[in-house]
Amino acid sequence: MRATSFPLVGVLIFHWSAGNVLILYLLDTLLSMAVIIAGLASSLTPLPDDEGVGGWINAEAGYVLGGFLTAALLAVPLGMPVGIMLAASGFSFREAFNDSSLRGGALLQAVVALWSYIELYRALRTHSPAQLKLRQRFALVFMRWVVVIMVTYFILDILPPSEPVLLILVVAYIAGSIFAEIAPD
Repeated sequence: MRATSFPLVGVLIFHWSAGNVLILYLLDTLLSMAVIIAGLASSLTPLPDDEGVGGWINAEAGYVLGGFLTAALLAVPLGMPVGIMLAASGFSFREAFNDSSLRGGALLQAVVALWSYIELYRALRTHSPAQLKLRQRFALVFMRWVVVIMVTYFILDILPPSEPVLLILVVAYIAGSIFAEIAPD
């Protein structure tokens, strides 16, 4: 079973909040985009060797900050449709952000994103972005969230926002992720 689908088991069996899972999926999408953007930036503007460690740290911080800022800008158009669905379904953002499991999940997402950036940084020292298929990776990350947005707009015409509708959005994300894994081309 793919790790992406574990939260579905949590929602169905352990009564996890589907809204919290959607927030974590959005965070996963945005952090994945930030990692790819920061990696591309670091590969496209290599640091001269005479800058030293301080220059390297400054440059890497700039690449990571640029990735985060881009992801933050994308958060608005990508998160708005699902945010509206969450709000209309009675989801409490205040309760969600006070939920320690959501905060723990978000922290884990951040740690995994940092690890992913380190691995991408290393890979880009020996391979080109084209060899690593970074454009394709970005498109797949973006596509799986677009699936959620499309299902959100489709459902708004059919069903009133509710917890079962949020579960459908979780399934849409999982389906998009599985499709991206099975048919990445």
